[in-house]
Amino acid sequence: MEPKMDIRTAWERYVANVPSDENAINRVAFHLLRRGEAPSISEVAGILDLTIKKCQELLEAMSAKGSVTVEEDIVTGAGGLSVIPTSHQINLKDVRLYCWCALDAIGIPAALAEDAEITTVDGFRGDQIHLRFEAGHLIEAPPSLYLQLAPPDQARPLCGGT
Repeated sequence: MEPKMDIRTAWERYVANVPSDENAINRVAFHLLRRGEAPSISEVAGILDLTIKKCQELLEAMSAKGSVTVEEDIVTGAGGLSVIPTSHQINLKDVRLYCWCALDAIGIPAALAEDAEITTVDGFRGDQIHLRFEAGHLIEAPPSLYLQLAPPDQARPLCGGT
């Protein structure tokens, strides 16, 4: 069994093992998704100065790993952010989006240091939970809020987008 580590360390280790071109696609697609519209593969390719074919190949590999979601020639999710509805709704700068899991729902506004409103569902009882962030800080949450993380090999099937 691996020793426990904090979320930041786990993220840094994950990113360090992802090829740079995949990291670049993930970052670009994530920021384009923040508009509330899914970017086309050609739009992502153009920003990164990749051929459409190369971008498609990379996105196919990334999709197989669960780091993006793609429908036809549209990137519908990246970095935990999605335009496809899940049980984790997030409003960032008045744009309604969705997150793949609860960790994404709290991690995205914290990492971006932005205001956000989250509506999610208690995984045990099914109750709706409302959270509010200001400048990336959680300022409104139920008093008994906690987050339980599944091991990485078990987490992917539990997440909404991957």
